[in-house]
Amino acid sequence: MNPAIQRHRAAIKRKEFSRPIRLGLDEALISEHTTFFDYGCGHGDDVKGLNKQGIKATGWDPVFQA
Repeated sequence: MNPAIQRHRAAIKRKEFSRPIRLGLDEALISEHTTFFDYGCGHGDDVKGLNKQGIKATGWDPVFQA
């Protein structure tokens, strides 16, 4: 039996970038010269933070639709 995943409980509100975003920025994989799409972005905190830094980022979450 597979328990249902309560996706609305999986998103974390963040004040800092998530680890994958920090690594992408540190390695220059994400920069003002790139665009970024975050599928499953939860509340969209990474997307908002990237946009504040001048990086074109968008996201979509099937539960939160950020």
